[in-house]
Amino acid sequence: MRSDCEKLFNFKSLIERHVTEDGLHFTDLDGFVLFRGSQTHSAAQELYQPMMVFCVQGHKKLMLGEQVADFKTGTACGIFLPLPVICEVIEASEEAPLLGGGLVLDPVRLSKMMLKLDRLIEGEPKRSGDLDISALLAGDLSDNLMETFTRLISCLDNKKDALVIGDAILDEIYYRFLTDYPDWDLRYHLRQKGDFALVSKAIAYIHDNLDQMISVDQLSEEARMSASGLHKKFKDIIQLSPLQYIKLVKLKKAHDNILNGMSALEASYSVGYNSPAQFSREYKRQFGVSPSHQKRLRA
Repeated sequence: MRSDCEKLFNFKSLIERHVTEDGLHFTDLDGFVLFRGSQTHSAAQELYQPMMVFCVQGHKKLMLGEQVADFKTGTACGIFLPLPVICEVIEASEEAPLLGGGLVLDPVRLSKMMLKLDRLIEGEPKRSGDLDISALLAGDLSDNLMETFTRLISCLDNKKDALVIGDAILDEIYYRFLTDYPDWDLRYHLRQKGDFALVSKAIAYIHDNLDQMISVDQLSEEARMSASGLHKKFKDIIQLSPLQYIKLVKLKKAHDNILNGMSALEASYSVGYNSPAQFSREYKRQFGVSPSHQKRLRA
């Protein structure tokens, strides 16, 4: 029987064969990517979509409010809502780059697998773990998930295999993800009336209306919760208040717009700021430079 170290080494070697240059490498399977990074970098904000990710080499810290998740060799992370995460790569080099992969969570496929599990396991899922609820969770990459991802990546050499066999393997990955981490209580939190679902309604409204002024009262109405109840859910699950989340997501979108060629004024209006001066102050507080200076740096 192969040791865990041997399994991880073979898994890493398989990924290395598919990613020879730094960056994100999109595959024939929609939503599944491999990544490589040979340089460390200081803390910077990134907006992560709901996904499961795994690391086979290197070390990256993910910070959400006061929560810190170590994303390093042999670990997996679950991100269950769009999150403005502070990322810092602390171990990566040309000889030993940061390596891994990620699968964007498909809510339809996830729901179907949860329904299958509900039929197999009688009764509604109950909370059993001792972990605090969070939209960012990390743990060891399970043997089952490693073996399943190994088979998935092996399919990538042939497009037909990827689209037919690989697509079938994705269902197994969702199954393993939902069942291999019982302390995460995913079936409980991800159910239709679960904690993540309640907050996701408010978050979806934010992302659909970034060019508008958004109030907590509007979010409360979308989530069908009181303002105080929504505030508590946000703080519990994503370590931020609703207003903090709105500001971070708007500033990150504006930052991306500037990098993509928008002027500072256009970027401010694109995310619902009526005061360019306020936008400039908050942008500089978040990114360390004014939006106009960011524009000049890009040029």
